[in-house]
Amino acid sequence: MTPFVKYEGLGNDFQIVDVRADTLKPTREQAIVWCDRRRGVGGDGVLLIEPSETAHARMTGINSDGSVPEMCGNGLRCGAAHLWPEVQGEFQVETDAGVMRCLLREDGTYEVGLGPVTIGEETDAQLGDTVVKGQAASTGNPHWVLLVPPGDDLMSIAKAHGPRLGQDARFPEGVNVGFARPSAERVDLVVYERGAGHTLACGTGAAACAAVVAHRGLWPSDTVDIRLPGGDLQVILSKETGEARIAGPARRVFEGVL
Repeated sequence: MTPFVKYEGLGNDFQIVDVRADTLKPTREQAIVWCDRRRGVGGDGVLLIEPSETAHARMTGINSDGSVPEMCGNGLRCGAAHLWPEVQGEFQVETDAGVMRCLLREDGTYEVGLGPVTIGEETDAQLGDTVVKGQAASTGNPHWVLLVPPGDDLMSIAKAHGPRLGQDARFPEGVNVGFARPSAERVDLVVYERGAGHTLACGTGAAACAAVVAHRGLWPSDTVDIRLPGGDLQVILSKETGEARIAGPARRVFEGVL
């Protein structure tokens, strides 16, 4: 029997399992069953809280298809919310993408670091009869941000083209595809996630998108407002280090035993 706590961040939902005590670490096969929304608890992934020699704790994730991401931004915010009662202050969490700083802001949102964002090659993508500009970016995991002109609903576009583009041959290990539409007020974004499919929010995808629109001169400041289907995220970019930080809500939903 495995105790868990369910969290969500902008509708991106996870089962957190703390294996620092005597709880057995779940397998990828178990994670697939647990994430099934009809036959399990349901979730975009399982997050494991483990001991760390370099930070307060270590967090690793398993996607709903059993694959393991290098980093999960919304998951890290949920992990920060889970660990907050232990520390009551700024603290660090170790991930496969590095050690990340976490804190609870005065407005009740959680701000977490995601490390530097690396801008990659400029590429084109075919969306039906339209060719759009795209930019590769890495936040420890691979992203492909596509700048979509005004027109059709972004979610409809993502559902129509996300599965195909996520397996594009230019990305041999698969890629998270972000369909982005910048405006004067914000950047609208829908992400087709590698290993999870369509989700309501993607923290690393928001960071990659913010870095790309800033790189292209499409946003006037270092703080980028991203609107995802599940709600709004704020991305803070550092010109000096290239680091991205994301801030947004994370909520404990319920706990149980699997």
